Amino acid sequence: MILLLLISFFSLFKFRKHFIFMLLLIELIFLNIFFMIFLYLFNFSFEYYFMIYFLVLSVCDGVLGLSVLVYCIRKIGCDYILFYDLF
Repeated sequence: MILLLLISFFSLFKFRKHFIFMLLLIELIFLNIFFMIFLYLFNFSFEYYFMIYFLVLSVCDGVLGLSVLVYCIRKIGCDYILFYDLF
């Protein structure tokens, strides 16, 4: 569980060529954290409200990321990070 999270973080910093690949890795990180929260709450029999809030936050993050990706592809024409003039 933790190993998959660390591999996701390492991949996020190592392979940042495409914007869509970075979005997929961020969603994988959210999924790992969500599963760890689920296991923690399941072991201690807590309420699952925090899990629902976290799931809503991750869905909103995915929607915003995809909307930025569509905007950048329409404006620039590709999803390479190096083509964006951010600085």
